[in-house]
Amino acid sequence: MGKEKMTEIGLERQCTKCHDWWPATREFFYATGRADHPKLHSWCKACYEEGRKDKRAASRRLQTGPQD
Repeated sequence: MGKEKMTEIGLERQCTKCHDWWPATREFFYATGRADHPKLHSWCKACYEEGRKDKRAASRRLQTGPQD
């Protein structure tokens, strides 16, 4: 579970990957869980997308084998 704090701009949430603080909104965090009771993902969108990109690249390397 990510850390949250109230600031002058509203509720902020700390990304558990990069440790930066962002507004706790869907603009900065993906929503997970049920549609009627969504929760914010623990990683910010930038870290989540970076992780997806790294995972896809690793998957491609495994599928194609070593490149000599």
